[in-house]
Amino acid sequence: MDGVYGAAYLALLAMPFLFLRRLRLRPHPTVWVDGLTTGLGALALAAALVLATVDDADAATMLALGYVGADLLLIALLASLGSVLGCLRSVLLPVLAVGLQLVADLGQYLAGGLGAPSDLLYVTGPVLLAWAAHRCPPDWTVREQSWRLRLEVRRIVLPAGGATAALVVLAWSALHPLGPAPVLLAVAALVSMATRTVLTLRATENFYELRAQALSDPLTGLGNRRTLDAALADLPDDLPAALLLLDLDSFRDVNDGLGHAAGDEVLRLQAARLTGGDQTGRVAVRLEGDTFALVLRGTGPEEARRVAEEMATRLRAPLQVDGTRVRLTASVGVAVTTPGRPSGPLALLRRADEALTQAKHRAEAVVVDDQTPAHPGVEVSRLQLADELHTAISTAQLVLWFQPQLHVAPAGPVGTGGRTTTVAGCEALVRWEHPDRGLLGPETILSAAEHGRLLPALGDAVLGMAVAAVGGWWARFPVPVSVNLSATDLGDRRLPERVHGLLQQHHLPPWALTIEVVEDTLMVDPTRVAEVLRDLRDMGVGVALDDYGTGYSSLSYLHELPVDELKLDRSLTRDLATNPTATAIARHSIALAHDLGLRVVGEGIEDPEALDALVALGCDTVQGYLTGRPMPSAAWTTWLAEQAAPVLPVAPAPIPG
Repeated sequence: MDGVYGAAYLALLAMPFLFLRRLRLRPHPTVWVDGLTTGLGALALAAALVLATVDDADAATMLALGYVGADLLLIALLASLGSVLGCLRSVLLPVLAVGLQLVADLGQYLAGGLGAPSDLLYVTGPVLLAWAAHRCPPDWTVREQSWRLRLEVRRIVLPAGGATAALVVLAWSALHPLGPAPVLLAVAALVSMATRTVLTLRATENFYELRAQALSDPLTGLGNRRTLDAALADLPDDLPAALLLLDLDSFRDVNDGLGHAAGDEVLRLQAARLTGGDQTGRVAVRLEGDTFALVLRGTGPEEARRVAEEMATRLRAPLQVDGTRVRLTASVGVAVTTPGRPSGPLALLRRADEALTQAKHRAEAVVVDDQTPAHPGVEVSRLQLADELHTAISTAQLVLWFQPQLHVAPAGPVGTGGRTTTVAGCEALVRWEHPDRGLLGPETILSAAEHGRLLPALGDAVLGMAVAAVGGWWARFPVPVSVNLSATDLGDRRLPERVHGLLQQHHLPPWALTIEVVEDTLMVDPTRVAEVLRDLRDMGVGVALDDYGTGYSSLSYLHELPVDELKLDRSLTRDLATNPTATAIARHSIALAHDLGLRVVGEGIEDPEALDALVALGCDTVQGYLTGRPMPSAAWTTWLAEQAAPVLPVAPAPIPG
């Protein structure tokens, strides 16, 4: 009989857990530990009270007391669960059912066995449990999942009470021996409480670790957008503050040329530069991609500009990445608030983004918006401009203008002003006929293309338009065109095949096209760029090194790269008539190029003195506002018809060595 009763009792004990399964609860382990602490403490105190009043308890009595203790433990677990989760009403019926079971077990203990009137409660308890499971609402689980565990008094009352009961039992046993059972139960309750403490400490560590991860950028260790939002929301209205947005120019070329691993390393190194030095009152954040932000508390317009220029200078310094020297410039947009004229976080961020857009369009390192009233023609955001550029490429809003390149030779003694000029070529310059903003220049287009990741599409469009344009005038005026391509284009091994197809489509010889490559582009991935340029050069397409003299590694590349033309940057040519140093650099650069079998083009010629100086130094070709401004396609062909017979281009000579 006792065996059947014990089996039935175990089944009854399992019913509350089936009820929890019906609710689909997955309590945290600390909930069970809290319940265990409460139950063990209560059980230890109950055992101490019973043993203090009962002498020489037999096995049957101890078994009955065991049932009572199990009931207490189960009630403690259910009560702890309901208290912690805030769902006491939902576990009220199961607690009542087990409470009736406790009354029945106490009745059996007091009656000395089965047959007590309280035995009827053994039936009532399971019925209540079944009813509780049946009336559980279908959406209860959804409501429970939306609750958040909070550190409240109700979470610690029950386990603290259990631990207190255990301490009382241990103190009682020290004064009056109670036997091993109460003491062991009290010790178990304290061990459970210690386990709960360890779990709490680990949970606290995990919380702060997760909080740090949620507020930081995993790549650079800087703050993220949440950090920025919190910093901007915390800016006081009675103090000035500044927000700096910093964007790395042409960062996409690093990813395309050296790979994303190298790009990530560049971002980490640049982030370290942002956080170097005095960081008092500053919050550094990586927003997205290659865009960073700095929040400066207590900083006015002048100080904000100084910090922005300092940061732009830091970010411009060369980097060593995987054995390659990389130099990136940075554009900085600054928005400043003033006391008494607070600016909300979103407005401040928008103004800083507009300032950054203007910095890129103006080719300035820093632009400061000091909260002066905006002009009607304020620049649109980079995001909007990038989206409009995508439409412009697909709807033929882009057009090409052409700037002549002239071969100039003295017609008499140098200095007399006599010259002969012939057309040697032209450079294609992209323009955007924006339906709302009018004609936009290359700086605006390139900025939008970089932000919208449209450089490959832009390069394809410009190359196609340039070759098509040459095909239109080549039969009458065999004047070649130069097209400047980005590192993204030159890193594509399919570029020579695409160029070959375009030339065949328009029935042009390969020397009708010259590909210009910016010096910094070569530094991104010299090996791949050299292979692409060599394929183009072997095909007969001309290759020009643009902006010569503005980078760091020109001389080391000249003997390795298949280049047949150097374009001296305007920084070397504009002061030739007045600066002996500039003259010396230009003279030696021209002599070096000629020794290597290269032609030389002088850019940015705007005054006759600079032109005379270049002609005297033996420069082959000149380009600038003095000799011809950029002009639309129709005006260009008209201008060509008015010139003397242009020079007929020939295939480039092989590079020595």
